[in-house]
Amino acid sequence: MTALYDGHCHVASTHFIPQRFVEDVAGNVHCALAAGGPAPSVGRIARQYADQHQDHLADGLVAEMDAAGVERAVLLVPDFSLRLPGSPPPEETARQHHAIRLRHPGRFWVYAGVDPRRGPDGARAFEDLVERYSLDGVKLYPPCGYSPSDPGLYPYYEICAARSLPVFVHTGPTAASLDYESAHPLLIDRAARDFPTVPFVLGHA
Repeated sequence: MTALYDGHCHVASTHFIPQRFVEDVAGNVHCALAAGGPAPSVGRIARQYADQHQDHLADGLVAEMDAAGVERAVLLVPDFSLRLPGSPPPEETARQHHAIRLRHPGRFWVYAGVDPRRGPDGARAFEDLVERYSLDGVKLYPPCGYSPSDPGLYPYYEICAARSLPVFVHTGPTAASLDYESAHPLLIDRAARDFPTVPFVLGHA
């Protein structure tokens, strides 16, 4: 029997999703609903969205995977912490996702978020997290304000090339508080040319 994998998944938890992002999603939903008639307030939608994101240990996610016949999923962990207040730092999200993986053995790969503005120390810290938690790849969220071909990411790509780790890149629209211009898929071109052995995956294509 062929195994079924989910290549793009997030833990539905407000531990990892900052309040500002929740409010932006609620604003998007409100606009979509209001186009068809009366819609709930943004605040009400935000509260409902947050209430649905209390699956902190991914027990609900695993139950949904079991029901759908999904054997394993990639957990993507954006690093919002330099852009959105109240976001946990990469060290904390990596630790919590490691705990989730220990709770559900064999069900998840984890791609950790990085940000080029952390400088050389950030790349060294990422490599340490890879060693400590056996991380499986990198998650980029360029709408936080950088290009996926930013030279500051090259030390991370060198680590990925040496360890055969993939890089998952968010592309396309996002939250109103973040940048749309840096989410264009062609912005990965320079990095992909400079690191031909690194698998770059474009999300939301």
